[in-house]
Amino acid sequence: MGKLNLQKDGAMIRQINIRKALTTIGRSEKCDLPVDNPGVSRVHCQIQFDQKLRTYVLHDNGSSPEH
Repeated sequence: MGKLNLQKDGAMIRQINIRKALTTIGRSEKCDLPVDNPGVSRVHCQIQFDQKLRTYVLHDNGSSPEH
């Protein structure tokens, strides 16, 4: 479906294929894209495909790292 480019200081670190309509990112091992970082919440954000706009939208869950 889509691709997520992870960059740091303008340099490409990793490219991840997004194959689902809803992809979760966070510290939990249950997330589609787990992130091993204490500054990241268990379910930090979601990437959702918007059929109407035909694009991906990132939704920040607004949680703190303790959650």
